[in-house]
Amino acid sequence: MPIVCQDIVNQVAAELGAEGNDYYLWTRDYMPAIKLAIKDMVKAIRDKLGSNSFTEQAAQELKQNIIYQTNAFSRFRITDDIFSLVAVIPEPTMSPSNPSITSGTTSQSFKRTDVAFLGSTHTATRQTDNEFYLGQGNPFQDGFALEPERNIRTYSYILYGDSTAGSYAAGGSEIGLSPAVNVGFVAISQLINPTEPVNITDSIQFPMNLKSIIVLFTKHHITFKPLDSSQINLTTMDEITQALKAFE
Repeated sequence: MPIVCQDIVNQVAAELGAEGNDYYLWTRDYMPAIKLAIKDMVKAIRDKLGSNSFTEQAAQELKQNIIYQTNAFSRFRITDDIFSLVAVIPEPTMSPSNPSITSGTTSQSFKRTDVAFLGSTHTATRQTDNEFYLGQGNPFQDGFALEPERNIRTYSYILYGDSTAGSYAAGGSEIGLSPAVNVGFVAISQLINPTEPVNITDSIQFPMNLKSIIVLFTKHHITFKPLDSSQINLTTMDEITQALKAFE
């Protein structure tokens, strides 16, 4: 369940002794502080991604499993605003099980919002440029199609190369897969950037059990505002660090 900005404002105001007055305002004070708090939480998730239970809790509202249709060169371009790519998953099980192919140019890939990801027995290993291209000729490296007659494969992927040219209209950076999945389907697990609030009635995409940390981040940014001499109940980064550790 997302956190409503009004709840954050109410708690921060109470802790700063600002209830019932206009010393702190939504547009001038709370909204910018909450936006910075969101960025802080995203950084905390990215720094600790996959290392403890905190990231699983913090990212639950942000994690999406998406199906993409690759282009004719085994590449696809992520079209969402994400801050982390968690996994690239070839040969996904999907619903519908045999989706139709969307037509386009040979360089086009497509996000398939009409297809749901159900699972897979494969995952792709992230590689550097050198590993990715050299590995395609190395039977002991991920990305080489081992014994295709026995249907044994180990996949790899390479991140974000922009191959756009006059004869190739990719439209931006792409992810490449090996062994090739040409005009086929691949799933990804991604973490989207949280939507920044505009109104005090908006919600932010973190679970309620992390509300206390968002409040600490928000209060920290408000009480460290330039020219704000009040410094009421100053929240230090040590307090925030300890609060984060409690969720690990």
